[in-house]
Amino acid sequence: MRTPASSTTRRTVLALGTAAAATPWLGTASARARTDAGEPDEQGITELRRRMSDGSLDAERLTRHYLERIERLDPLLHSVIEVNPDALREARRLDARRRSACRPGSPSACRWG
Repeated sequence: MRTPASSTTRRTVLALGTAAAATPWLGTASARARTDAGEPDEQGITELRRRMSDGSLDAERLTRHYLERIERLDPLLHSVIEVNPDALREARRLDARRRSACRPGSPSACRWG
C-alpha cells in the first residue's frame, strides 16, 4: 500500500529486487557473442543438432555442461529437485549408439532426426 509521502510501491520493490538478483547471470556479452564462444546455453536446438552432426559436440559433453551449470546455479536458485544419477552413463550410451549408426555401410547411415 502506498503512503502519500512515498512513491515506492511493493511492485516497484519486487521488480527492482528481481532485476538485481538476475544481473550476475545476464552479464554484459550479447547472446550472439556467447553463441560464437561455443557454449550451448544460448544456442537453439537447430545449432546444437548441427554441432552434434558435425562432431563438434556430443551428448556427454552437453550433459556434463548442464550438470555443471546445475551444480553452480542451484545453490542460489533452489530449482532442481533431482538430477538423474545415470545422466552421464546415458549420454555415453547415446554417443556410442550415434557412432555405431554412422559407420559407412550401416543400415541407418547417420539418419538421426
